[in-house]
Amino acid sequence: MNYNSGKPISGLRSQIPKFVNFQNIFYFFCVLLLVIDFSFITHHETSFDSIPFFYAAFGFFGSVIFVILAVKIRKLLLRAEDYFDD
Repeated sequence: MNYNSGKPISGLRSQIPKFVNFQNIFYFFCVLLLVIDFSFITHHETSFDSIPFFYAAFGFFGSVIFVILAVKIRKLLLRAEDYFDD
């Protein structure tokens, strides 16, 4: 088979409209949830609750910090390939 024939992959091309449609639906639900969030009056129990998108930002940055720390801990715990060889 010649993979450099210049023809597009038909399977990938048929999947693109499905993905774009899913992406548009996902964006619609994100905007819908944002509108619903601002349309209700809420009573905040702490001062952090009054900051818009605090919990989303907290979760995102917490996940990023977790991944960075995991990479650094992996470098500390990583053994050489011949560690168990005699």
